[in-house]
Amino acid sequence: MPFPSMFEKITKSARKKQPKLEMPRTGLEIYCEVIAAVAVAFVFIYLSATWTTLPDKVPTHFNFAGTPDHWGSKYSLLLLLGVTFVLYLGLSILSRFPHIYNYAFAITDENRQRQFLLARQMLTALKTELVCVFVFITWQTVNVARGRAGDLTGWFMPVFLVVVFGTVIVYFIKAYRSR
Repeated sequence: MPFPSMFEKITKSARKKQPKLEMPRTGLEIYCEVIAAVAVAFVFIYLSATWTTLPDKVPTHFNFAGTPDHWGSKYSLLLLLGVTFVLYLGLSILSRFPHIYNYAFAITDENRQRQFLLARQMLTALKTELVCVFVFITWQTVNVARGRAGDLTGWFMPVFLVVVFGTVIVYFIKAYRSR
């Protein structure tokens, strides 16, 4: 039967093991790591400090324009805190293993270190961006719940999308040039 043998070939080539390389963190990665860690600490401290002053109902969803369109218990903020922390922790762990990623371009002995470094840098930058986005959402949700703001702000979603997709596009351009 040709299908199983073709499937086996695909999975064997996809599982080709790349050697693990020891690469020190770059200045950019260290900078991003510090920002992400400070953001996680900030959101935890901020929620702890404001928890008793929060109303029982807080926005739990915002539409694309940034207007709250669903309200729920203030305990839903703990979900945002949890997602922020899991995102930070999960991407921190994943960034330590660039040799297991799937790459858009062939990895060779000549480009391996550069491709691994670019992928790790992209993941670190995305982690910082996403953590900061969740911190901002949490902070703004508290402001809306306390009556200090009316919405998430109209610029939030377009800026968020440009930053995240911009990071990925820059990565692919650099990875393409480094193939």
